[in-house]
Amino acid sequence: MPRNKLKKKRVKSGKKFTPVSSKELDDLRKITYIKNETERNKKSILFLNKLRIEKSRNKSQRRKYIFNHKDLREIALCSISRRKSHVILDYSAKEIDLMSSLEWAIDLINAYSNEINEYIYLRQEFEKKYLLGYTEEAKKIISNFKNKYGLSVWGTEAELLTHRNDTNNHIFNDYLDINPVGNEHSENYLSNIITKINPSITASRYTFLIESNMEEMKKIGLNEYKEVEFLNLYSPSMDIKNPQVILARLQTLPIFDYYTNCIRLIRHISKKHKKEAAFFLEGISKKINDENIDFICYKSGFKKPSRITKNNISFLDACKLYYQGKYEECSDILKKLVHEDPSNLIILELLSKCVSRVDIDYSLEGLVGEVLEYFKKFNSGKYDKLDLDVFRKIALSHSYNDWSFILTGSLKKYGEGKDDSDINYLYDYSENLSTFINPFSSDFGSCCYIDSKPVYDEIWLDFWKETGRESTGKRLITSEFKSISVDDDRLSKAIADTHYYNNSYPKSLDCYNSISNADKQIHDHALLRSIRCLCNMGDYEKLLGFSAEKLLSNDGRYRLPLEYIIDKCAKSIKVLDENSLINLAIVYHFHNQRNGEFLQKISLCCNQYFRKMKITSNYNFNDFPYNEKLSFFVEEILTEDVLDGLIRFFNGQDDVILFRIKLLRSLINYNISYSIKNKSIIKKLSEISKSYLGEMVRGEIGNGKVIIDKDKLKPIIISGISSDYKSLKEGLKGVHRLEESHIRDSHIRDRDSDEDDNYFYIVDEKLKRLGLMFLHIRDEYAVNKSYGLDNYLNLNIRHGGMVNHLWSPIKANNLSCEKNSDGEYEDNDFWKNHYSLRTKESLKEINTALVVFTKSMDSLITEAKSWIHVNTGEFLDENKIFNFGFDYEQLDLFLDCLNTSTSVEEFIEFSFKQLDEMLDKCLDEAKERISEDFKENTSKCFDKLMSNIRGNDTHLHRHISKTKIEFSASIDELTTWFDYKKTSKHPLSLDTIVKIVFDNISNYFPETTAKLNNKVHHNCLIRGDLIPNFFDIFSLLITNSFEHASLRNNLEINVIVNIENNIINFNISNTCNKSKISHLKIRAQEIQSIRLTEFEKYANQDKGSGVCKVKKILNKDIGQSSEVIVETVNDMFFVRFNCNTDIILGTNA
Repeated sequence: MPRNKLKKKRVKSGKKFTPVSSKELDDLRKITYIKNETERNKKSILFLNKLRIEKSRNKSQRRKYIFNHKDLREIALCSISRRKSHVILDYSAKEIDLMSSLEWAIDLINAYSNEINEYIYLRQEFEKKYLLGYTEEAKKIISNFKNKYGLSVWGTEAELLTHRNDTNNHIFNDYLDINPVGNEHSENYLSNIITKINPSITASRYTFLIESNMEEMKKIGLNEYKEVEFLNLYSPSMDIKNPQVILARLQTLPIFDYYTNCIRLIRHISKKHKKEAAFFLEGISKKINDENIDFICYKSGFKKPSRITKNNISFLDACKLYYQGKYEECSDILKKLVHEDPSNLIILELLSKCVSRVDIDYSLEGLVGEVLEYFKKFNSGKYDKLDLDVFRKIALSHSYNDWSFILTGSLKKYGEGKDDSDINYLYDYSENLSTFINPFSSDFGSCCYIDSKPVYDEIWLDFWKETGRESTGKRLITSEFKSISVDDDRLSKAIADTHYYNNSYPKSLDCYNSISNADKQIHDHALLRSIRCLCNMGDYEKLLGFSAEKLLSNDGRYRLPLEYIIDKCAKSIKVLDENSLINLAIVYHFHNQRNGEFLQKISLCCNQYFRKMKITSNYNFNDFPYNEKLSFFVEEILTEDVLDGLIRFFNGQDDVILFRIKLLRSLINYNISYSIKNKSIIKKLSEISKSYLGEMVRGEIGNGKVIIDKDKLKPIIISGISSDYKSLKEGLKGVHRLEESHIRDSHIRDRDSDEDDNYFYIVDEKLKRLGLMFLHIRDEYAVNKSYGLDNYLNLNIRHGGMVNHLWSPIKANNLSCEKNSDGEYEDNDFWKNHYSLRTKESLKEINTALVVFTKSMDSLITEAKSWIHVNTGEFLDENKIFNFGFDYEQLDLFLDCLNTSTSVEEFIEFSFKQLDEMLDKCLDEAKERISEDFKENTSKCFDKLMSNIRGNDTHLHRHISKTKIEFSASIDELTTWFDYKKTSKHPLSLDTIVKIVFDNISNYFPETTAKLNNKVHHNCLIRGDLIPNFFDIFSLLITNSFEHASLRNNLEINVIVNIENNIINFNISNTCNKSKISHLKIRAQEIQSIRLTEFEKYANQDKGSGVCKVKKILNKDIGQSSEVIVETVNDMFFVRFNCNTDIILGTNA
């Protein structure tokens, strides 16, 4: 689509905001004279809430997150009672009475019951429309609500959610710079909401930002961090020790959000503070029409239900069919229930289990449709890290809603790898009246009878109670329930579960092991429970072995609670034998793939294993007791990074690489009869050899400090997007450009002027998914904790000496003033002592000038440091240099790549290329801003300091001038940090490259004896930047010689390189088995017939692609438009190509 069509359109409106009147201020002042404290306090708050709603109706004020007026808030604060029994805005009080707080909450909520009831109704209507995909109708509901009541947390969040899948982040950027008046609490909350829902910011990034903020608050003694956690990272399992404090602080929120969070808080504390919770719910139930009140009362036992809903009966009918294994009939009921009650995701999850089992092609629109697809993936086990990341973002974005905790519970079940002790609590918390009586609930049975009458078929009620946590399960193994025809596997699961609930772990484990693999969902449940059984039995060594076995066989790999297993084993096993150390290393390895934080522990584990096995750097691995598990250990776990972490084992990186090569060679010998398996090992050896060669020719590194470890990132990314890549490649086949049908027009009212901003967003789900796939790659590239850009910016620049580097010349020349513990600048003692005979006024003048200078420099250096951050959408662009935003127009590039790429690896490489281009611009900007803007501003500070030091202060002036020059040099050096860490620029002779490659490759094929005839022109020195390319070329060609010659003995490989007329001619040949020569001749003809434009496609194929890879390297990486000739002559196979001499630097001296 042409860019000029995407420009914003503005519609002007002449409306202006009318400020708070003096009469309103007078009305509030009158309230402060009311003698009765309680009455005075209540009237103050009621007045302010009334004013808040009226003022926020004004369209210009809607984006002001109010208390609207600072004066009003200050007057209200003056009227606050200081008695502990009355709590209103004085939320900083340390001791607050909960019951009095609830009395006030009841009065405040009842005073606004009409508005709150309308809010509850509109919220229910919005949720139903939004969840089922009626987005435009949902937007109208929000628009009407905002026009009537102004800004609220719910309204803001709901509006942003309707734009959640937009690839254009215009609306999120609009909200970012809202500047509320007089309410810092609400300003921070609003900012967090925007960050939370913004599609370009991952869930883990958001959590990190909030937790960092909380840690800073703890350090400086601010108790508000508890409220920050409640509002931004709420979990039903969190510990709330002082609910009255949070309740009091909630009063700064708009009344609708105050009510919502009050209900959430009361529900949370209803078991611990039953009396107070019952008092509150009773106090508001007469005026507030909210079914959640009844539900909480029923669940908490405050009152008994008088009836069961029609939907709950239908849900029980579905559960009965589910237990009988009649999944298709069950799904028919659940489909209807989903449309009637889409916010009850318990129903949706059960539906997903049914359609997954019988392979029903069923889908939904809206959020429930998205969630359904993920549930189906989880049930089938066909999901990866990207799926979990996206699902985690969905759960976080909707965390304002109680039903979102079903999503959180699902994450814990399917991919968090942590203790799942609170999963049942998360699910129970997410129920509503449609599933009030839920056979899968942990407290089923508490309300199965109303007025002594069963609410459902009593034999089924008895059966479900017998499967519950409080049952012994004895009746399950009798024929008592035979008449209800429960599915055999499900009955076995129920029996195993009851043994588990009754702490009969050996019996439970036997039952779980007897369950067949026919039903994957039940099998996965049995797998996880088996781990819990082994843990509870204290058999930790068996637990490690069981876990390692399942991980190696890819049985529930994402579902295994690895963090839980590691934690339990680390605390309980004091001494590990050799086998357990291998098992632990395997568990560490897979957990490290999830979060990249266990590399050091893997090294320590391997270190212990080597000691027990008495393995040294000279160990002969041909005698190693290989088996399948140890083969995996050597090939996949003992990588260079792990070996590098071994204590006192190697003298340097060269030793590490050589030891790794030795390991893989021994593994090839062990697998000598398994040529397919050896291919992956040979590939690893090839990569290591390339790395080793790079180390051999490495020269001076230079000052560059920018790194992205792509080799480490690739496997992480591949594991996260491989399944999505395949589905999108098929689903978007032939789509090379964005079309009109992919885009929808929308608009939003501007925050500062009453104008409409028009923008476009993507509506095609596959294109959205493509964008998400790139965002996943971008986030790994930019903010991966171990190997991403931000990690190295932080390690090498921000916290790697930038500040000290800049301050160094200033401090060396004694021009700075130190801060004390209170943050105040101390006197500069150096110049005080130097000018000890001066008057106090003169010393004060010098010291004041130095303090002003230090403050200014401190501010500028801190600001410059703050630029050096990766921004994926959580910051304003102009405040950061390394901006990696994503515009949906970029999808054209990725669509084209998706259609032309032949593998997920090629797509990742293309994405890296786009990201590298973005990074190059960022690096240029960093150099420019530091060398120009920063240098200019700091230069002015020195000039100002010079002018502020009056009189004949030659010595001090000289110090200032000298420091200014040195500081300028420090800036110049700092700019050189913003380059990539470089490889050697020293050339290497081509004959050396060929020999190293041949030696390495010949070790990959120990069964073949071969001879190299290396005839390379003596002037062929290859440029340092091209050495890896030529290593790749000859590795491919010599490997092909070994693989296709089919000769055990007398393999001869000839490499002849000469120079004629500024052209380097390469001629590589090898002898072949005469019986294979006809086949090779046909193959050579096939390769020659590949058109110039198609060689890249074949270059990415596993078989027969070596020559095409060579051509790709020559054409694309080196930039030589060379043909590659392939032919057979007699019993010889030839490959020929040429290059220009500009790849040669000179002659051997």
